[in-house]
Amino acid sequence: LEKQVTYKIENAVVSSGSASIQSFITGQNGVISKTDGEVTHFDIDNLEKQLDENAIQKTRKIIFEQIAEYKIDGKIVEGNPEGLRGIKIEIKKLFVDMLAQHHESIETLFFENDVEVLSVFPKGICASKRVLSEKQKMVGVCYMDIGSQTTTITIYEANVIIGYLVIPI
Repeated sequence: LEKQVTYKIENAVVSSGSASIQSFITGQNGVISKTDGEVTHFDIDNLEKQLDENAIQKTRKIIFEQIAEYKIDGKIVEGNPEGLRGIKIEIKKLFVDMLAQHHESIETLFFENDVEVLSVFPKGICASKRVLSEKQKMVGVCYMDIGSQTTTITIYEANVIIGYLVIPI
């Protein structure tokens, strides 16, 4: 590849369609910290840290994460809830992970060729971001990538990925 592009590749963002990739959505509830009920950056960060800590598994590596939904007092909030008022805040977050050994194999392969891996990204999400329009992602769409070994499905609603699935063939 370097011969074709005529310069040294030093780092890369790698897209993977590994059959070990899976996704899950997890949620966390909390009470808004300010007495006037205003949601602050602290409230959101605190709940996100708890979600991240609960999502970590020793045998898997998280390769993508995105807030799927915010709720204030049980009502869905579009966008960032910072500055809104309420008593209870809920966050749902989508995580996509892969087997840690597969992630390490990718990094090793590139390292042996003197290329630093900046990140590993799910193939279906990469492709869907390039192919789908903002309007399609906003109104809701299912993107399906049918490959020789796996089929990946990425589901958008309100410009947010709400589902991701890899199906081995």
